Amino acid sequence: LGGRGGATDRNLGDAAHAVLARHAAAKWEMAHGYTDYVRGAPSQDGRPVRAVADTGFASSVGNAMEMVCFLNDDTAASGPMKPPVLRVVEGRKAIDLSGPGAWGLWCKKRAPQPGVQPRPRNRVPYDLHDDHFAMAVIVPPDANAGGAVFQASRAEQRSFSEIALDQGRAQARWSDGRGAPVVVTASERLAARTPAVVTLASAGGLQTLRVNGRTAGETRSRLPQAVFDQLLIGWGFVDHYPRDSFRGLLFGAIAGKGRPSEAELEVLERYLLSLAAEAARN
Repeated sequence: LGGRGGATDRNLGDAAHAVLARHAAAKWEMAHGYTDYVRGAPSQDGRPVRAVADTGFASSVGNAMEMVCFLNDDTAASGPMKPPVLRVVEGRKAIDLSGPGAWGLWCKKRAPQPGVQPRPRNRVPYDLHDDHFAMAVIVPPDANAGGAVFQASRAEQRSFSEIALDQGRAQARWSDGRGAPVVVTASERLAARTPAVVTLASAGGLQTLRVNGRTAGETRSRLPQAVFDQLLIGWGFVDHYPRDSFRGLLFGAIAGKGRPSEAELEVLERYLLSLAAEAARN
């Protein structure tokens, strides 16, 4: 994975956005973060990030896919929980999730309710049983980092599809909340303080984990039906409780319904990696 700059970067961006449009997928770049999303104040280095817009193609009228962090740490009543902070590393912007009590970003939606709201417009792009994919470009804080990177889930139940780190190894996990989750774990640890793109894909009964554009593991399982009502960047929230973040830097994420080809996934992964360039946290 990698780019050469100039026209190559522009061509990569065009190609990535064509893939996103084809699959109506969402894209969140932390360079588009806002500290004040009501008055439109972009985040600056060291300032909180409370919103990031979907600059992909998943949003629609009545169903915007922006990510928000509703926490406000300006008063003593806010307690220990805090929004992530923007960091500029080698000219590239990321959210820093290493601070004590830092929560990530959240896109909360509706779940269908038979007899009440069976087909809500305000929905996440996919559920557990759908073909879907998600990826994020991160910088792990150390060789043993653990915690959630990106998650689609149900806030009040235990179903999820997520990218995570476990003792420094990239991991993809799926569960309907009953029985053991389906887990694919990379055999090698990610390099600390080095950008990496981690991807999960589930399609046609095959679950795949990719790291930096290469398959790091796969398994076959027919995932059961389970509905999601939220997307989260940099942390998780399942069964009424938050799940710990991986506590590193996150530059961008992509998620969508469908079955992109390997070539399409590689284009998106290369684009995400370009958001981090050669950034490393010293």
